[in-house]
Amino acid sequence: MGCSAFTLSLATLSGVAGLALICIGFSTDNWTEVRVNRESIKQSLAKNPVPEIAKQFDTDRYFYSRDIGLFRECFPSQAPKSLDVYISPTETRCININYYIPEDKESSQFSDDQKARLHMARACVALIICSFVWILIAFFVGVVGCWMRSPSRIVATGILMLLAALFCAGDRKSVV
Repeated sequence: MGCSAFTLSLATLSGVAGLALICIGFSTDNWTEVRVNRESIKQSLAKNPVPEIAKQFDTDRYFYSRDIGLFRECFPSQAPKSLDVYISPTETRCININYYIPEDKESSQFSDDQKARLHMARACVALIICSFVWILIAFFVGVVGCWMRSPSRIVATGILMLLAALFCAGDRKSVV
């Protein structure tokens, strides 16, 4: 199992690229895109008026297109009038996602399903941070392994990268 300068360079560049991609994924607001056809809903409400829906149509965020990330929910075109939004670095109107850390009176009133969703959302953040740490460790173990030409350290690097990939795969943000 040889370890040339080319292999060391390739491992270094791959490690840096992997870390950069995880950082970009961690900070983006485009994990989930929800598109709402407001015109179609308006036409349906005009034909079949439903008072509860008509009252919430301009104020509830579920009637607006949005992009959801780990930390923010952004509205690319319009934002609900009832929400206090701010302009994000990508110049969209956003609100922060509340993970209720520490838990407060509102989160203690949640149902079991809401508590499970909250804990899964918190776990997504923790899993991506853990995968970032595992990739950093694997990167340094790999560089040392190639430098010292140690087959066992190179195998350990592969195992650590698989562990990091497992944490990344477990971090599929499907909770909205």
